[in-house]
Amino acid sequence: MRRTSSRYDFEAMLTTRYPLDRINDAIQNMRAFREIKPLVLPWAS
Repeated sequence: MRRTSSRYDFEAMLTTRYPLDRINDAIQNMRAFREIKPLVLPWAS
C-alpha cells in the first residue's frame, strides 16, 4: 500500500464502516451486491 498509495485512493474503495456487532449486516449487504468492500471495525461500538 505504501508504494501505490499515490496511484490509488484506497479510502474510496471502502464502502460502509461497521462495528463488529453488525458484521452480519456487512456480509448480507455484500451477498446482495449492495456493497463491495465494507470495513468492519472490531473496536467500534
